[in-house]
Amino acid sequence: MKNWRLISANGGLGGKIPPRSTLAKLHPVVRYAAACGTTALAAAIVGAVDITLLFPPFLLFAMAAGLSLLFCGLGPCLLSIGLGALTSDFFFVQPRYELSLNGTTAGLASVYAVCAAVCWIAAQWAAKHGGSR
Repeated sequence: MKNWRLISANGGLGGKIPPRSTLAKLHPVVRYAAACGTTALAAAIVGAVDITLLFPPFLLFAMAAGLSLLFCGLGPCLLSIGLGALTSDFFFVQPRYELSLNGTTAGLASVYAVCAAVCWIAAQWAAKHGGSR
């Protein structure tokens, strides 16, 4: 099993990160399809509970982006962020069923990207510290 090193602009953090997951080793089309699938699943769940809640739980789109980053890679994660922001804007932000592409869409995309980055940082920290304190 190979050890992967985390490299940054300052010469590297020196922490070991785990080998790529099985899903990340698959063909790129499969990884991008998995990212689309997680985003579609998040949209279905948000759509199902949207009627009962005052504000749709957009956190599910952020979780889909985080899962895409951890298991599929950066490219599929960016696709998931973009699809999540567009889906949120079209289906769940007023006016509904209209793609406005205004500050709300950019705000949603930035929130999803930050949540995905937090997931990645947490995974790196857990890998470095062995999941223990």
